[in-house]
Amino acid sequence: MDIIKEGMTIDEIREKYAEMSKIYRRMARHGENVVNKAGRKPVSPEHKKEVYKKWLEKKKQEKIEQALAEGRIYRVGRPSKIEVLQSKIQV
Repeated sequence: MDIIKEGMTIDEIREKYAEMSKIYRRMARHGENVVNKAGRKPVSPEHKKEVYKKWLEKKKQEKIEQALAEGRIYRVGRPSKIEVLQSKIQV
């Protein structure tokens, strides 16, 4: 197994060295012949969709609770007109 071959540029040799040192550090941490994956575990698109729906529902519920605490009625869309303000404008 020749790691450094004849005719390789210095940049290619540096890349190989970085790769080999990374593998060496991994083996020192986890033992020989063990290559653990790094980073987050992959999840399915269906799982992502389900989690996002739950998140949206939670946010909606928080908005409803905040509106009730402030004495408002939570509705989606344009707010209804307040008749008291309209009468002051006409005077």
